[in-house]
Amino acid sequence: AYIPPGRLRQYDLIVIDEVSQIEAAVWRKLRTALGELTPSPFVVFVGDFQQLQPLSGGPELETALQKQREAESIFYVELKHHQAARTIDAEMLSFLNAARVRQPTREELQAFFSGRVWPSDVAAAARSAKAMESIDGKNFTFLTVTNKGAALLNLARLQLDFPQAAAILATGGGTPTENDKIAVAPGMRIRLTHNVDKDRGFVNGNAGIVRKVLRSDIFVLQSDQGIPILIHPISSQGKKFLPVAYGWATTIRRAQGGSDEQNEVSGLSESTHSSEPDEPDTSSDEESPQPESTSSSLVPTSPTGSQTSGGFPSSGS
Repeated sequence: AYIPPGRLRQYDLIVIDEVSQIEAAVWRKLRTALGELTPSPFVVFVGDFQQLQPLSGGPELETALQKQREAESIFYVELKHHQAARTIDAEMLSFLNAARVRQPTREELQAFFSGRVWPSDVAAAARSAKAMESIDGKNFTFLTVTNKGAALLNLARLQLDFPQAAAILATGGGTPTENDKIAVAPGMRIRLTHNVDKDRGFVNGNAGIVRKVLRSDIFVLQSDQGIPILIHPISSQGKKFLPVAYGWATTIRRAQGGSDEQNEVSGLSESTHSSEPDEPDTSSDEESPQPESTSSSLVPTSPTGSQTSGGFPSSGS
């Protein structure tokens, strides 16, 4: 049975981010919850409907907001690119602006990616990423379509920089994460996968470098914001695990909306030769690496920017 919201009543302003990804079923529940609030809070929808779409249910929220916009019943603000955009690469920005509204032609793709494609070997890609980091001093992050692609690249970087940790995992050792195992050592780049303590920065998506290992499952992470965070196991749904993953690669969906200026980003489009299909990322947390063979096209790029539009409704409906 549906229970009317309680805690929502204490808020005067509710901001809903990344609205392009909100599924129809979630939007229906949200619409009902907001409609029961009297007086209604000021609700702000922020996102870009040209970006990632809902995994299921169709674009009901987009349709609803568009109808209100046409009826002039909501305030609407469209944000333009500016000097503080996430990329200063004019060629990249031009390509992204064109690709977000139409499918690029084969000629445009060939022209843009000429000189940007790396070999398909993930070990070679890991070496290239490390070389780029040594040149500009910035962290290099691979963006992939699937969890499997991110796992392969994370494992390749682990084998390159931390062979002892890779050997521990290869023999079945390591500390349990939500889906697999991880071996931690000082200097590793780690990404957090669960919201544990917002005040300490122990939140999903935050990343940093391991500074000190106190125990195999307890360590100090120096976040990209320069804040030391004590990382420890958590319990969820009857499981105890470390809420972390290696941070050299992640999926596009998990990186969506990220604004860490220290990260250089590249894309990975892969197709595996295993008997199992390579499914896209649909889970809430990233899986840990599993060694598998792959044929990949690795495309190094500059940090990407995104155009964002926001609908500002005057009511919760």
